[in-house]
Formats: sequence, structure tokens, C-alpha cells
Amino acid sequence: MSMRMIVCGTFTAHHRCCGVDLHQHTWHVTAWFRAPGRVDARTYRDALDTLLAGWDGQVLPAGSDWNEDIAEAVAALPDCDEVRIWREADRLGVHLHLAR
Repeated sequence: MSMRMIVCGTFTAHHRCCGVDLHQHTWHVTAWFRAPGRVDARTYRDALDTLLAGWDGQVLPAGSDWNEDIAEAVAALPDCDEVRIWREADRLGVHLHLAR
């Protein structure tokens, strides 16, 4: 049996983008994990929380600061097969679905 776990979190960070000076966003992150059987979802939540904590309050480096870049980094977590990144204030986001 294969189950999908869903975990989410947020982080706030600064970046420079598109000719705009340093500014701040809050990113909302949802990640889906294909669990190999019965797995404690807190394992996935803790992995996502650790990743997001590394970005929270930081200035994201160029090349790692777009929604797509963040989605790819989250998707690299073990068993992750789908990611949604959303910036509420800008009404912009990305949905990444991996064929695994």
C-alpha cells in the first residue's frame, strides 16, 4: 500500500529580483510525500521545517530565489513527489508534480 502524506509550512525571506531592490516575501509551501507504507507524517513535516528554517529570515541568493527554485529544492526531500509554492501577497505560485 502506498499513502501520500501532505505537510505544509511558511517562511519569510528577502531577495532581489527583476530589477527591484532588496525586498521581502512570505512563501507558503505545501509538499506531498509518497510514503512507502505506514509512515509517521511528522518525519516529513520535520524535514520540511528544517529546510524552511534555513531560509527563514535570510537573503536568498540569486538563482535560488524564484518560486521554481524553491519548489525544486523542496522536491529534493526524500519521498517528495509534488510541491506547491505560493506567495499570497503577489498571487503568484508554482505547482511542481514529479513523475516518480
